Amino acid sequence: MSLQKTWGNIHLTALGAMMLSFLLVGCDDSVAQNAAP
Repeated sequence: MSLQKTWGNIHLTALGAMMLSFLLVGCDDSVAQNAAP
């Protein structure tokens, strides 16, 4: 039971990290495009 719980936490953490990185990359792209003349 505890092993399954640990894997669930790892999965959620990895998923959250991926979503956060995607958001950061998307914001960087938008800023770069807006800054370009």
